[in-house]
Amino acid sequence: MMLKLYRSVNPKDFVEREDRLHNLTAHVPTLVLWGDKDPFITPEYAEQFGSAHVEHFPQNGHWLAVEFSGIVAQRLATFLA
Repeated sequence: MMLKLYRSVNPKDFVEREDRLHNLTAHVPTLVLWGDKDPFITPEYAEQFGSAHVEHFPQNGHWLAVEFSGIVAQRLATFLA
């Protein structure tokens, strides 16, 4: 069902939201944790957020928080401290 939803979305509908997201991440410390084996979104997309804190996980996929929950929790705790 989720793939059907994702495939039905028009990317042009998100242009304004992406602009707002980039503006926000330029002013608010942001952490991006990215599973590079995501079959839906390329690893390069993680760099588009403008965050100084981007960490790639080359062996993980789309559900990074599920696949690697302990490490994700640790990275979040460190970042938020």
